[in-house]
Amino acid sequence: MTTIGPIKRESLSNFIVSSSMPVQYGFLTGFLLGGYSAGQRAALQFLAENQHEMPKTRSQALQYHRNKNYKMMAAFGVGGIQRGLQLASVALAWSFTKKLLDVYRPRTIPILSNPHFDDLIAGSIIGSSFFLLSSARQKYFYLKKGFLLGTGLGASLSLIKILNFKLCNKATNTQ
Repeated sequence: MTTIGPIKRESLSNFIVSSSMPVQYGFLTGFLLGGYSAGQRAALQFLAENQHEMPKTRSQALQYHRNKNYKMMAAFGVGGIQRGLQLASVALAWSFTKKLLDVYRPRTIPILSNPHFDDLIAGSIIGSSFFLLSSARQKYFYLKKGFLLGTGLGASLSLIKILNFKLCNKATNTQ
């Protein structure tokens, strides 16, 4: 068994396997949300740019709507990939932070020694780091909102895991 610093090779391969699911869901969610908003924005932009030449005949109306739909589909793909990559990178950073907390978790502090709280701590760290992407005027706003959002999502994930753990143990004890 080889090690890379304090991380074992098996632990590194487990990280790759365990981080693939959040990254895939992050990309899929980002692709759908980003594509939808980019498509709607492209439709509104097309309507605003071509308002002066509204179609008068049926063939012109078909051509007008076909062009609008092509613009919407192109914007859906581009906007979806952009937002999908953004959310996938956030999910990868969350998975990496969670794995680092698992490896380097301080065992002396009781609340931090519980592995169920890794999601909460990783969410608050990643949420708080969003202020690095903001402008100078809005750093405090993004720090506060990102911390609250990350902590809330991490806490909800931690609670789901704790409830799942307790329900599974209760089911195995009754059998």
